[in-house]
Amino acid sequence: MNLCGVKVSFYWADFSKDYLNIVHNRKLSKLTTHPKIKLNHTEPKSLMNPNQRGKVIKEFGQIVGAIKAGIVPVGHLWMDVATSITEMWRSRL
Repeated sequence: MNLCGVKVSFYWADFSKDYLNIVHNRKLSKLTTHPKIKLNHTEPKSLMNPNQRGKVIKEFGQIVGAIKAGIVPVGHLWMDVATSITEMWRSRL
């Protein structure tokens, strides 16, 4: 999430397993030969405009809901990975 003045945008990127492995193993010098990661973002929305503010709140709620449900690959919170965190959430679903 980026808050710039009264405008809000949400950012995301898709990282390959190879890229994440390089970062995890702290071999950052190898990233110079790795393809660049594309950073995506939503259209900036004004918090001063009631309609746009409502869209920001809705988008944020959808992001939190998707993470909670484990349907997006977010590190240790991803439901495909058995951790104590995901097991706790599975028991609540």
